Amino acid sequence: MSFFIPFTTEGQMNVSDIKKECQSEGWIPLLYYEFEDKKVIPIFKNSDICRKFLKRNLPKDHLTGAVELTPDDQKQLDESEYEFKYFDHPRKISDWVKFNVYIYNFTTNPELTTA
Repeated sequence: MSFFIPFTTEGQMNVSDIKKECQSEGWIPLLYYEFEDKKVIPIFKNSDICRKFLKRNLPKDHLTGAVELTPDDQKQLDESEYEFKYFDHPRKISDWVKFNVYIYNFTTNPELTTA
């Protein structure tokens, strides 16, 4: 089973920048949050839930979207300092967590869906 993880440019890039730079070069600014001294990457079963989560939690002027996590990338992230939290619905958590961005280099060029 594949999962989707959120990305955001924090308002610093537009869609063509994402496609030209990030997607073609294999790196994506992944969204994670900090909670109780942990760094957590939210994961979702589909891109629609991921995009709705982003709309509820980030400013409207930030370009956001979902990227499919391949098994190789999931294994690589499992070995990092980040934890995964599975969300089966797009709940709002921005009132009690701090969001941040992690630049991740994918093992292959990732498929992106913007919100």
